[in-house]
Amino acid sequence: DEIPRDLVRLGFVPESKAHVVRDSGLVEELADIYDALIPNEYGGVGSVDEVVERLRELTVRRGDLFQIPPYFAYVARSLSAFE
Repeated sequence: DEIPRDLVRLGFVPESKAHVVRDSGLVEELADIYDALIPNEYGGVGSVDEVVERLRELTVRRGDLFQIPPYFAYVARSLSAFE
C-alpha cells in the first residue's frame, strides 16, 4: 500500500487512479525498469537515458495510469549529463 500511495504523492499516478495501482501490475513494471540501474548477476547498470526511455514507453502503454511528472524529467536530464 505504501508504494502506490508514494506514486500518487510523487505525481507518477493521478490521484483519481490511486485505487487501481495496487492490482494493475504497474509497481512490478516500474521495479523491472529500475532494476536496470542496479548491478547484479543478471546484468544491470543501464544508463539513465535507457531508464527514461523505458518510462516513456510505459506512458505510451499505460498513459491512463502512469505519467512522468515534469520535475522528474528535469532531474533525469540532469543526471544523464553526468553519465
